[in-house]
Amino acid sequence: EVQRAFLEEDFTRVAVLAEAFLTAHPDVPEEPKVWLWLVFSLDRLRRSNEALGQLERLKDRLPPQDASWPEVLFWEGDISRRALYLMRAKLAFQQLLSRYPYSTWTPQGQLGLGLVYLQQQAFDRAVQHLHAVAAAQPETPLGLEARLFEGLCEVRLGRFEHAVGIFEPLVATLQSRDSLAQAAFYL
Repeated sequence: EVQRAFLEEDFTRVAVLAEAFLTAHPDVPEEPKVWLWLVFSLDRLRRSNEALGQLERLKDRLPPQDASWPEVLFWEGDISRRALYLMRAKLAFQQLLSRYPYSTWTPQGQLGLGLVYLQQQAFDRAVQHLHAVAAAQPETPLGLEARLFEGLCEVRLGRFEHAVGIFEPLVATLQSRDSLAQAAFYL
């Protein structure tokens, strides 16, 4: 039932069902996944403080070797970054990158850390992380997003020729009208 509500993007229903499920079945193997659905749903409902509180509860219960840790750290970083808890976001992303360098969540964590540095206006540090993602995944949506923000950092650093060198080829590869407009704005 919780999974169906999550797939239907009925986040209010997910929050109610997931909390009931976790209360009734606290030690089932599905617990981390249901908890992550709850966290994601609370975040989508713009209840980020509650989502972060649930993440803390999950982290307290999660065994050290559980395969869910990279995803948990990513969501902690991402939700914290968007809620402007930048230090918490930075720590979560750094833990993800150092503990799980080969996880499928690592590139998203690297992008997230770059965005934290961008929000903190530490543009040189942001470029390091954003460029690493863009270079490792050049034709993926994640790589293109990293490239776009890398170009923005270059603009903020006053390195306009380098920014144009990033934006021009990027504009040629973008398909989304919103992304194209965003890139064109910085050009």
